[in-house]
Amino acid sequence: MTEFTDTKPMGLYEAAIGEKNQGHYVAKFEDFDRRGPGLHASWNWAAFFFMGAWALYRKMYVWFFAWWGLATVATILEQGRAGRLQQIFGVVVLLMWLAFSLFANSLYHAKVKAKIATARKSNSDALKATNHLRKIGGVLTWVPIVSIGIPTIVILAAVALPAYQDYTKP
Repeated sequence: MTEFTDTKPMGLYEAAIGEKNQGHYVAKFEDFDRRGPGLHASWNWAAFFFMGAWALYRKMYVWFFAWWGLATVATILEQGRAGRLQQIFGVVVLLMWLAFSLFANSLYHAKVKAKIATARKSNSDALKATNHLRKIGGVLTWVPIVSIGIPTIVILAAVALPAYQDYTKP
């Protein structure tokens, strides 16, 4: 049986993060650990451009549903033409978007640390905990396909179908 004292914390980070951008996140997490507990500012471009999709990709379900909820409220306000309320909500969403992008790495760090703590608590053997983290960690590989691939196909179809209809007219 391997004790946790024999295992580097970074090995557990690597198991929980998975292979995608592992080196990047391990370096960030090591820096966050040196700084101590709490949120630490560290810009994340993927979170900036893809917001909730990035959170879903990294298995941060609460943040994904938070973004989904914001998008739903924004859609409702847009359809209702809420005027001043819509403007205020737009500013709030913009500030939340920037704050999420600024603290996304730190939020992901907290999520990974929680996964590691749960794995340590449920597995006294470090090797079993590491294997458990590898199984539940990583990313959802289907998210980029759905969030980028399908819209790309829809846009191409929207451009190609009218052009094809013009081509087939006698």
